[in-house]
Amino acid sequence: MTEPPTFRGRQLVVDGRAALLLGGQLHNSVPSSSRHNESAVARVADMHARLVIGSASWAQVEPEEGSFDFSTVDAQLDHARAHGLRMALIWFGAFKNAGSTFAPGWVRSDPQRFPRAVIEKKGDIAWTYAGQTAKPVLSVFSPELRDADRRAFCSMMQHLADHDADHTIVMVQVQNEVGLLGDSRDRCPLALAAWDDLVPTPLVERLGMTAGSWEAVFGTGPEADEMFMAWAFADYCNDLARAAKAIKPLPMYVNAWQGPQPGQPLPGDYPSGGPTVNVLDVWKVAAPSLDLLAPDISMTSRRPSRRMPARTTRSSSRKRDSEQGRCSTRSAITTRWASPSSASTMVVQTANSLRPIASWGHWRNRSSVLSRRAVSKAFCSRTNGQRRSPSAATT
Repeated sequence: MTEPPTFRGRQLVVDGRAALLLGGQLHNSVPSSSRHNESAVARVADMHARLVIGSASWAQVEPEEGSFDFSTVDAQLDHARAHGLRMALIWFGAFKNAGSTFAPGWVRSDPQRFPRAVIEKKGDIAWTYAGQTAKPVLSVFSPELRDADRRAFCSMMQHLADHDADHTIVMVQVQNEVGLLGDSRDRCPLALAAWDDLVPTPLVERLGMTAGSWEAVFGTGPEADEMFMAWAFADYCNDLARAAKAIKPLPMYVNAWQGPQPGQPLPGDYPSGGPTVNVLDVWKVAAPSLDLLAPDISMTSRRPSRRMPARTTRSSSRKRDSEQGRCSTRSAITTRWASPSSASTMVVQTANSLRPIASWGHWRNRSSVLSRRAVSKAFCSRTNGQRRSPSAATT
């Protein structure tokens, strides 16, 4: 059995060496067909990648409560190994793209046990259209949902512990683009009770504020609501990551639907509570079991619209390097969609315990910023206008 992947300082370490992984991400539905998955993985390998990003859907893993099927996960492992690739695995659990469409039918069909989020709709919801079937959105405040999601996720991690001793899978993403669309906070009865409860002590202490309810500490309005939702989603994801790492200690991360952004200026326009630039302090405090935060970079602009309430701004965690592009690329993960119809690039630079933060084209952490141009220069060189693959690893 090889040493499990881990982070040492700012470096992702795989097989005892600092690793630089360039890879392709499969479309969400690809793993549902073993034949289609095999051809897609082969294409990633043909691109001279070193990593493929696959996924595991809760609905496929646990189609009936307590009955687990890991055949799609096993097929992805087999295909990655056959082509000499490592894997990152996304857990599409209760939350995917600020909805719950990948949760099992037995979860979505039981609103008494698994309550839905309640919103006061403020306007059009992103990626919706008139007449479409409403997306189910489960409430992150449901303890029953958290318990069920955790059991399924941990069952998958136990399966990986038993069937992936060589650590083909080097990282796991917990959920996908969490947050709430359509309103700045959930208003179901469980959420309203949590809103009236005391702000958790670790967050109050981190921000240097006086204890009280969420309204007493942060006031009212979308910024306060976003802080509230950020704690809920961060705590939820941290709970799953902590339990899973006790079974198989792989690096774990979450990703962010970026916001604010053009056309989506307020929480609820983009998923309120996701790990966006406005609420990084909250995520850092609430989710210590996560190793990093990753952006989904799908914008063409390199300058995000940034709103940071003065009371939540801390210079120690918002510092930008005045010399952009000079951070180390010695430990990073780069992903590129395998399909030519998609054009999205994500770069993840590791740092000590939940430090790497990015917003669109810029990397933000306490000591460095890495632009897309710097990424291009770092990850490939050009000879007569042709790209050359980066070295297999950097140390």
